[in-house]
Amino acid sequence: MFNVNTTDIKRNTINVELYQGLKIVDIIDEIEDIVGENSVIAACPTTGNVEITFDNHERLKHLLNKPIVVHDKVLSYNLIGSKIMVVSFMNIPCYIPDNEILTKLAQWNVKPLGNIRHRTIRYKDRNIPDGTRFIKCEFPPEVTSLPYATFFDGRSFTIKHNNQQKVCFECFKPGHDIKDCPVTICRRCKQSGHIKKFCIEEICDDCTEFNYKCLCKTE
Repeated sequence: MFNVNTTDIKRNTINVELYQGLKIVDIIDEIEDIVGENSVIAACPTTGNVEITFDNHERLKHLLNKPIVVHDKVLSYNLIGSKIMVVSFMNIPCYIPDNEILTKLAQWNVKPLGNIRHRTIRYKDRNIPDGTRFIKCEFPPEVTSLPYATFFDGRSFTIKHNNQQKVCFECFKPGHDIKDCPVTICRRCKQSGHIKKFCIEEICDDCTEFNYKCLCKTE
């Protein structure tokens, strides 16, 4: 069926997010505009995504340096069987330096695999950045997803990548929020597992210590 070695097919495949109303043919059109005609040899829909397979790995490598933009939306994608993903930071003002994004990635133990790129719009004879910045990254084994948003300059900005899920802002693990995170330290009682707003630790009337510190009952 394919004019490629079957052992290379998975290596030449990416998983691209889909959103409602988006046609697979539109994704193929955009990809082939970037890497060349007749480069896509398969497009297999999965739940909420589509797996796109290329005729050779060089085409795929060329795509990894570009964003996939369809109907003015940046589509997240990643290599099949890999934790290498293109991470997009949306609507970032030009006065926020790239180094702040790299600092965030370092805090999350996410390794950048290249330079941060800026998406632009064409105006007359020049390109103007539109606020979307993207970078290819390698996620460590313990990180399955980045949060949906992060803060720069006191404001919240959206983060997007493929297979993204809701995770705790503190530990990046799914299944709980920061208020219930076992890593979180309460600023009131200094115990772990909750934040000050939801602290229920009681104070001893006699010694005014928190009950977990109180020695009154042992005396």
